Amino acid sequence: MRLGIRGVHNVSNALAAATAALGLGISLEQVAVGLESAVTSPWRMDLQTMPSGALLLNDSYNAGPASMAAALRALSSLPGAGSGRRIAVLGLMAELGDSAPQEHQAVADLADQLQIQIIAVGTDLYGVPPLAGINEAEAALDSMSLTTGDAVLVKGSRVAGLERLAQLLL
Repeated sequence: MRLGIRGVHNVSNALAAATAALGLGISLEQVAVGLESAVTSPWRMDLQTMPSGALLLNDSYNAGPASMAAALRALSSLPGAGSGRRIAVLGLMAELGDSAPQEHQAVADLADQLQIQIIAVGTDLYGVPPLAGINEAEAALDSMSLTTGDAVLVKGSRVAGLERLAQLLL
């Protein structure tokens, strides 16, 4: 059986759903069909191919520390992406209060460990010079001459509006 949604972080959710379904008397075969055909909401771990052949992982629906870490791990382990570059276009993680600097730095540290390049949009909290907005991020990616084997993650809190960038990249 294959899980229809992306990301190892969704395995525990799938197991919980399967356990509940089996407890309600749903057959194992029906549970398997349901998990294989599961889909996510728009802008959540949505994998598409850009015109350049590079993969785009659009997880721009929202962002917090745990979901940001999960998305970076998903980007680093994308099957079929080859050994190309991994780039994360990251917006602000909102509503973190006083812990915002530490949480953003933890994301930057994880990206570094996973050998993912960060392009920050609208915030300097990741420790890299930020780009002012969507158009600048699109231009930065264009200048990188992305190709088959490369993969790009787009993720940030709703206030970042990075779903517009994901749309431009397609």
